[in-house]
Amino acid sequence: MPENTVTAPLAPMEPKDVADTFAYIRALHAGDIDAASMVADDTDLEFQRLLLGLMGV
Repeated sequence: MPENTVTAPLAPMEPKDVADTFAYIRALHAGDIDAASMVADDTDLEFQRLLLGLMGV
């Protein structure tokens, strides 16, 4: 089994961040790249990196 390389604890998310994450994922699953981009554009840079990380980019 590989060693866990996570060193920083996860920070709690604000309710708006949780809602934005689900909106982003729903838009991607629906194939609506424009809506996903609008959700991502409405977030700060750190959160945009998190959203891209969800998709493995």
